[in-house]
Amino acid sequence: MARENKMKVEAWRTRRAEKEARTRETAEKEARRAAAVRRSVFEEGREAREARARARANERAERAEKEARATTSGRSNEAMLTYFRARDAMDVRRRTEEIERARGEEERLARELRLRAATSRKAPVVPRSVERAASATEAWLRRRAATMDDHFRVMEDDLDVFERANRLGWILNAREHRRATPRWRTIEPGVALREY
Repeated sequence: MARENKMKVEAWRTRRAEKEARTRETAEKEARRAAAVRRSVFEEGREAREARARARANERAERAEKEARATTSGRSNEAMLTYFRARDAMDVRRRTEEIERARGEEERLARELRLRAATSRKAPVVPRSVERAASATEAWLRRRAATMDDHFRVMEDDLDVFERANRLGWILNAREHRRATPRWRTIEPGVALREY
């Protein structure tokens, strides 16, 4: 009985070793086949890349040779003239496109400036100094003085102090501010205004 069990165990170990050997052999075979496939693909890709590079180099060489034949006196002066005319025409067209692009850029900037000027806030009454940049305090003082001048400005035909007070929203006491006799102010020859 013990001998039979021992023989069974030995047989099972043998079978397991054979199975592991077969599995290992299959895995190695698969790895070799995958490596061969990768190598063949890489070789094909490299050959294709080299073939494309050779074709491009040949094409460039043929084009350079053709241009050299066209530009030199190997064929005729007419070919040279044609080549130079085409080259000059291309240069002229390129320069014209650059000029048109610059002009379009200028027009775009001018449009943007016009739009900005049209949509911006109204400029202050005081003109800015072009010769020098005034300080912020001086600019504020000048703007305030201009505002006060504009607030207290009186038109030439509106010299009545009561008209002006009414326009500015002041309330004056007539007994204190009205003169007994108005002064006559001559604006132009023949034109006089009553000034109280």
